Amino acid sequence: MLRNRSKKNCRLNALLSHSTLAALLAASPALAGPDDVPMRWDDVAPHVHNEMHDEVPERAQAEVQADDSAVPMPLEVEPSRPEVLLKPSPLPKESYTIDAPVSVSVSETAAPNFAGIGTRTQSETGFGYQVWQGISEWRTTNWLQAMPQGFRSTAVRSWLANLFLTEAAPPDEDAGMEWIDTRVKALIRIGAWNEALALLERVPEAQMINRLWTQKTRILLAQRRHEEACDTISTAQADANYKEYWALPTILCHALLERTSEAELALSLRQENNDPTPDWFATLIDSFTYETRLSELPDLTPLQRSMLYTGGSQVFPAEWPSAEQEAALPLMAKYRLSQSGKTPPARRIRWLEHVIARGAGDEETLAAAYRSIEFSEKELEGALKDYDLYTSFTDRALLWQRLESTRRAKEKAELSRALLHAYRADGLQETAARMLAKPLGDIAVSLRKSSPYTDLTLDATRILLPTSQHEAGKLWLRLLDRQHGDSVQSYMLHEIVRFAEEGAPTSPTAGRLPPAPLTSATPDFTRHQLLRFYRVLGLFGYSAPKETMDALAAQPVTEDAICIEPDAQFLGAMIDQAQDEDVSEAAILAALAIGQDNLWRVCDSTLEEVISTLMAIGQREAARGLALESLLTLTPEPLSFTPPPANEANTPKKKREAD
Repeated sequence: MLRNRSKKNCRLNALLSHSTLAALLAASPALAGPDDVPMRWDDVAPHVHNEMHDEVPERAQAEVQADDSAVPMPLEVEPSRPEVLLKPSPLPKESYTIDAPVSVSVSETAAPNFAGIGTRTQSETGFGYQVWQGISEWRTTNWLQAMPQGFRSTAVRSWLANLFLTEAAPPDEDAGMEWIDTRVKALIRIGAWNEALALLERVPEAQMINRLWTQKTRILLAQRRHEEACDTISTAQADANYKEYWALPTILCHALLERTSEAELALSLRQENNDPTPDWFATLIDSFTYETRLSELPDLTPLQRSMLYTGGSQVFPAEWPSAEQEAALPLMAKYRLSQSGKTPPARRIRWLEHVIARGAGDEETLAAAYRSIEFSEKELEGALKDYDLYTSFTDRALLWQRLESTRRAKEKAELSRALLHAYRADGLQETAARMLAKPLGDIAVSLRKSSPYTDLTLDATRILLPTSQHEAGKLWLRLLDRQHGDSVQSYMLHEIVRFAEEGAPTSPTAGRLPPAPLTSATPDFTRHQLLRFYRVLGLFGYSAPKETMDALAAQPVTEDAICIEPDAQFLGAMIDQAQDEDVSEAAILAALAIGQDNLWRVCDSTLEEVISTLMAIGQREAARGLALESLLTLTPEPLSFTPPPANEANTPKKKREAD
């Protein structure tokens, strides 16, 4: 689609243009009419009467049939292309359904049982109620399951939110409520929690079914709005048919609202009466008072998982849904830290260690928790005795207190090694990386060229590297900043290259290394060696600091400067891949140049060389992802770049041309 257009006119609007949206609706099995007849863009476009339930004027239909250009578009785009447009046909006046296990029928002439449900009318970025005509709940559910979770594109998220929030009157009875439930699920899946809640608020309480009460409770729990969630549960319990269904959430509400004794009493009564109570729920309620492991829990339902997110469990299950993890962990961190004064120190330490291992919380909070445990002077002095047996959080608190109190470099190094071992024994490598980055960096600052603790610090980086490349990279920079001998620098580079060749796991999230004045601190470290250093770190997903690369660019360029030559094979493969994905070559080149402008300046490269460089240092997938993301988030105006002026005398490129 996009490859057929001019390279200079690759625009965001084209991704959501009239023809693109029509093709999407036509291809989607979820948005289909009777006998699998796909819906048309004309079913969606807001060219009909503003009133939700009036019949479509015949004059409007005639105008649409006469001229495709009369169809309004959601975004300004170029003139429509007839080869991809679908020809309009009159809208059906009758209500119809699809032969499926559960079917939803929405008719413009049917009498609704209450007002339209939704928050977007066609004058408020909605599509008009015709978008829901003849949609199958069963097919829509299947479509949702195939939809990627957590769209990164704000444009796609906005379009989908407008679609699922489009106002229309639902069918009578439970079929209409199931249709609303499907829309709520879709909004949750794309991360539009507030919009999903707003949609549920439009449903009259008397019309709510249990599935909708469950969705509303789940959203409120995940947003830590505990009182509102508990009020919702109390209202839902009014239906005697579902009293048992809401019994456990009611107990959870007691715990969330700090009525722990009432929660434990209700749980005990259920157990005495032999009422079915899952083990995971008893464990959850216990976790409000006692230290509890939840790593062996079975798979949970979404509502149960929401309970765990807000329930304050200290040890998380091994596998969490990736789309919900990012939102849930910071949420839990804030919730539990807000109750820090009421939480026993031992339990708080255990919980914080696991939260920090997953990217939430902060190091100083855990350090303060370590200090809150009291140890005798004798215990602190013997902290290193049998440290290889240390595995518990109490042992780590003891080692941490001793590490903060001692000033002897040798003891600090040994305590750091002991803490690394204690964290690893409990599967907390990420926590070790975050907690020990500063102590290990301080050790590196005090090192000399002949210091035996250089090896110790390198051992520490070997432990940190598989799970925390960023922290290992910072530690290496600190070491290089202090080492002035060429032999030590070469040894460090050898270690880095060895790690790269062994294929150390790459962090799923690329980072940016901190600025470091390496050029002034390491006079014997050549420009070639520094660029090689950053190229190897690029294998771990890190780009060079702007300050350092600017300093390198200001130096005279010598023959040993490393600017990787353009590789026609890599460049051709990238262009082929771009064409396979219907993405313009020019947009790929421009987007990659944006992300790697520092490397571009240093190497005095063309856009093609930038791509080849990224490919050569193992950034193929990252480059493709950056390009696709840029197409959806950058300005829709044509992208163009002018290469920086070349160093006329010294660049290898100019020398080759002169020869």
